Amino acid sequence: MKLYHGAPRIVTKPVWGEGFIFNDFGQGFYCSLEKEVTKEWACQNKTHGFVSEFDIEIKGEGINFLDLNNGDYNILNWMAIVLENRQFRINGEDAIRARKYILDNFYVDYWKCDIVKGFRADDSYFAITNAFLNNEISIDNFYKAMRLGKNGLQVVLRTKKAYELMEFCKATFANKEIYYPKKLARDMKFRNSFMEEIAKETDIENFYINDICEAGWVDDDAFVQRYLLG
Repeated sequence: MKLYHGAPRIVTKPVWGEGFIFNDFGQGFYCSLEKEVTKEWACQNKTHGFVSEFDIEIKGEGINFLDLNNGDYNILNWMAIVLENRQFRINGEDAIRARKYILDNFYVDYWKCDIVKGFRADDSYFAITNAFLNNEISIDNFYKAMRLGKNGLQVVLRTKKAYELMEFCKATFANKEIYYPKKLARDMKFRNSFMEEIAKETDIENFYINDICEAGWVDDDAFVQRYLLG
C-alpha cells in the first residue's frame, strides 16, 4: 500500500509516540491515499510543504487494520471515535447528552488497532459534525456532507509495530502558491454543494440527534444501516 504524508518538512522516518493527541483518531502518523490531496494538506498553514511517500506491506504481518469505510461501519461509528478525540463545541445539556449517547451506543474499540482508515474531519467537515452534534442538521445531511466533498480518506498508523513496517520512498515539493488556493477552492466547493443539499431537505423523516437519542437507535438498527460508509 502506498501512503502519503503532508507536512512543512520531509519526514523519512516517523517517530512513534510523537504527534498531537487531539487528532481525529488520536495520536499517530496521519497519511493519505491520494498524493494531490496530500499536497493541499501539506500547505494548509499557507506555507510551502512536502509530501513524503511511503510503502507499507501489511499482509501476513499480523496487523490489526480497522477500515471504517469497508461497509461494516456507519457514520455514527466514525463520529464516536472523533468525539472521543476532538474538542467540540457543546451547546447545552442536549449536546452533552448526544455526545454521551453516541459514545455509549456506537463506539468502536479502535485502541487495539495498529492502523485505522476513515474520513478526515477537516475544516468544514468538522463544522458539519459539530452542527449535527448540536442538533442543527439532520443525520441525512450529515451523512451526505461526509460523502460530498471528496476530501479523501486518511490512514493513521497508531502503533510502533505499524511504524516499523513503513519504508520511505521519496519526497515531493508542494508549492503553497498552487496548493493552498486548491485547498480553499475544494473547501468552498464543498460548502456550496452542502448548502444546495440543505435547501432540498424536507420535513419528512428527517432525524436529528435529539430524535435519535429519544428513539434509542443502536448499532444494528435498520435505520442505522442506511448510513453505512463505503
